Amino acid sequence: MRQLLIIFALHVLYLGTSYAVEPLAVDTTELPSSAVEWYSESQLANPAIAEPNYIDTTLKGFQKYDFAYRERSFFSHKGITGHASRNLIFNPASKGHGFSYMQNNIYEGYLFSHDNIKFYRPEFVFTDLYYVTGGEPEQLFYALHSQRLSENLVISFKYQLVRSPSVYSRIKANNANFYGSLDYVSDNKRYQLLGSFVWNRMINQESGGLRNHEGFEEQEERDSVWLYNAESRYRETEISLHQYYQLGYYRSNNENNGNGRFVNLGRIYHKSSYSRQSNMFDEPAIPHPYFPGHPNVDSTQTYDSTIVHNISNKIGYTNYRFGNIDTDFPLFFKVYLKHDYFKIYHPFGNKRDFSQFTQGLQINTDDRRLFSLNGFFNYTFGGYNDSDFSAGISGVIGNQRKNRNRLKMKASYYEMESPYLMSNFYSNYVIWDNNFDKAIITQTGVCFKSSAINIDLNLFHLDNWHYFGDDALPRQADESFFVASAALKANIALGSNTYDSYVVNNADFGFDNHIVYQHLSNDNYEQFPSLVSYHSLYADLVMFDKALYARIGLDASYNSPYYAQPYMPVYKQFYVQDDYQTNHYIFLDAFINAKIKRARLFVKYQNLGALIWNQPPIYTIPFYPLLENQLRFGISWMFYD
Repeated sequence: MRQLLIIFALHVLYLGTSYAVEPLAVDTTELPSSAVEWYSESQLANPAIAEPNYIDTTLKGFQKYDFAYRERSFFSHKGITGHASRNLIFNPASKGHGFSYMQNNIYEGYLFSHDNIKFYRPEFVFTDLYYVTGGEPEQLFYALHSQRLSENLVISFKYQLVRSPSVYSRIKANNANFYGSLDYVSDNKRYQLLGSFVWNRMINQESGGLRNHEGFEEQEERDSVWLYNAESRYRETEISLHQYYQLGYYRSNNENNGNGRFVNLGRIYHKSSYSRQSNMFDEPAIPHPYFPGHPNVDSTQTYDSTIVHNISNKIGYTNYRFGNIDTDFPLFFKVYLKHDYFKIYHPFGNKRDFSQFTQGLQINTDDRRLFSLNGFFNYTFGGYNDSDFSAGISGVIGNQRKNRNRLKMKASYYEMESPYLMSNFYSNYVIWDNNFDKAIITQTGVCFKSSAINIDLNLFHLDNWHYFGDDALPRQADESFFVASAALKANIALGSNTYDSYVVNNADFGFDNHIVYQHLSNDNYEQFPSLVSYHSLYADLVMFDKALYARIGLDASYNSPYYAQPYMPVYKQFYVQDDYQTNHYIFLDAFINAKIKRARLFVKYQNLGALIWNQPPIYTIPFYPLLENQLRFGISWMFYD
């Protein structure tokens, strides 16, 4: 089978290179990506300066089929899509301000939420169908549909599915996600309504990893695992309704004039939402020594189920300008007051409810100026996050809309309560009730961006850091430490540069690079590789009398050796260890992306190293082996009616 796959890949590469590379002319029968605009909710909160985003119809990066890769470039995972994963770039301030249940977002890229919904504004009825399958019976699918019901009202929905049986024991994933959204603007543009309904369901078998990874490496059939009946389930329902109203009036120049200059009196808004999240772990067997040793309440099974209800209301005021009306006012601001009510149910009748208020302020100057400033301040009183505090400021040199070269300097400070799970956890086998001090995070950084290169330098100083120790139980660091990181993105493009941007992204030949170096002064509390990198080398071709556009290339990624953090399935968190260190691994993938009319396709062969140099099993999370090599096929078909 391997020989046939190699012959097939070489044959396709030969066909591609046997046709001369020539400039790609615009196909006038096709609609460009600009036919479908989309905005995030945060952009629509300030529509006067919101620049539209456009759907991606290019071949660039299309081979990155896993939804998680669309959110982040580097992460450790169990070798199968749809399972928990860990971001390998350490950014302790990324959680932001407010309540959080878990330390990490382990399902990043798979879960929908109102904050990451794209609000589409198509000129036509727009539908996008996406499907991926391969040699292993793994399937990914989504259906996206958006249309205008009237000039002022747009509705959208998206259904997403991940099914990954896997060839190894007890690691099946069966996940489904759905959202529906509406986007309404009144005729006079004064009133705006954004609403959404979100439903997420994640069902993962939990094996606990290999019981004897040395035996597995000698003979893969010996894939005995710790858990044969365990299952993790995550369910979430969220309903959100956000309303905005523009205050002000038109001033006529004379009584015969119609509407004259608009006097802006600011914008008021109200955001209301309800969410229900449930985290469940079920092992209908006697608890195994795999779990942390705590007094047994029920020795016949291990069970945890935590349900978090949240009702949130937020009112605010901004002085953002109205529509496209220009203004010389130098400073824009947003103030808000938010109330959250939480009700948390634990097993065995344990429950807790509380309310908390958060007040916040954001300020910014006009980003069209040569120099602009941004700042924020948040403070919470009452409830679990009482006295949480965050503040930050950043300055940018360079017009953010026109200048290709921009320099950004930033600084921020956070005092944050530990994630709720680290302080309060109840199950029939693992129980804790902690009272940690607030973590203190200080960040400084500088970022340079241009059309070809991005450089991002950051320094974090951490006190009272919350983490999971080598016993997989929550701990608080007894000393401060710092993290320094440097990231480089460099894209090199060679060629005639006459390709149409919505087909192949303007290059005959390209070499994309993303390199991150990070240094932790103390790895007793967090563990990350010091160097991670991703590289993509590709050529863009046109074949068969311009009926087929193609991108042929190689992707390579690398992680330096480090003590990879294991995964605790009972409460879905990663913890430190010093027993197993990963090796030097280079992951090499070959891909062919193609575009025919409105359909994009890819064929990807993953982990060529398993064919070339007899690579041993790889564990990015101990001890979950990655599949040795895989052939994947995917298609995206867009419809504009």
